[in-house]
Amino acid sequence: MSVDEKIEDIRQTIAKIHRGLYKFNQQLNGTLTGLDSALSSFDQEFQRISSSVSVVKNDVTNILKHVRV
Repeated sequence: MSVDEKIEDIRQTIAKIHRGLYKFNQQLNGTLTGLDSALSSFDQEFQRISSSVSVVKNDVTNILKHVRV
């Protein structure tokens, strides 16, 4: 194998690696986008539940204040 052939072989190998990494990156981006969306929905629901719990806590506290009087 000549030097030029070896260089061409290395160039083709690097091109294949590049294509593989590009595909992996695209798949990873898709996965992360989906994960981000799911976590965003979870965070919104968690905030909603947290607010509801806070309201219930305040209501219970107010009831207990009146019961103790």
